[in-house]
Amino acid sequence: MIHSSDGKIKVWVKTLYFPPIDNLLTHEEIYVEYDCKEGKFRNLKTTFYLANEKVETDSEKTEWIPAVPDAADNKRLKMICEMPPH
Repeated sequence: MIHSSDGKIKVWVKTLYFPPIDNLLTHEEIYVEYDCKEGKFRNLKTTFYLANEKVETDSEKTEWIPAVPDAADNKRLKMICEMPPH
């Protein structure tokens, strides 16, 4: 986890799919930047795995996405933003 002085935190998030999506997509790894002050996030890099083999990496940043109450991303944002810096 990388903290910055402007309230942003960068972390890797790994999502596992059981059963695999379409019997192929087993997991994805996303490098996410959270803006704790503004309550939003954006994906910096995404890697997809089919049958546990790396198949594609998208390094294009997404636009900032506001966290939606009760959504998994909002819960993750709150959890990460409340963690003390190392």
